[in-house]
Amino acid sequence: GALGGGLIKCMITDTRTSEDTAISERAVTLVQVEVAKRKAHVEEIERQYTASCTAMSNLQAECALVMEKEEKIGSAHKEAALQFERAKQTLDKFKAQAQHFFNQDGTPSPRVNPDSQQKLLTAMRKYKSAYESTKSKEATLRQPLELARNALGHKKTELQKIQHDTMVLELSLKK
Repeated sequence: GALGGGLIKCMITDTRTSEDTAISERAVTLVQVEVAKRKAHVEEIERQYTASCTAMSNLQAECALVMEKEEKIGSAHKEAALQFERAKQTLDKFKAQAQHFFNQDGTPSPRVNPDSQQKLLTAMRKYKSAYESTKSKEATLRQPLELARNALGHKKTELQKIQHDTMVLELSLKK
């Protein structure tokens, strides 16, 4: 309020906090800060756990695809290896049976008539061609099979690591 002569009345209030109140408020605030830190820590672990579970799920799907691919290539390679072995056995059997019709250099013996020579050479080319093509097919499938097996091994190792990390995070959440 205003007083006469242009003077103004002023009132001062002491708003300082007592020592006991200050100690009490600091204790409450400290507890609130600790609770907030723990809550943030738990939220971070939950976030990491969720991310780890998602990564694990994705990796399991990738493992399944790589495993399926490895099985397909493995099956094709196994079949190619069997065909190669059969072609090799057939060629070896033919060579053993027809060796007395050929000279040391692999040319037909002059004792064999020209028609039989032609049949022998045709048969030899046929068996040799089958042998070479099955050998090539087996070799062509060997490298992708090894790559698929290596990729599968890496994916499984990675999956085991993520599973371990996820388990550790899950245990952290239970504490």
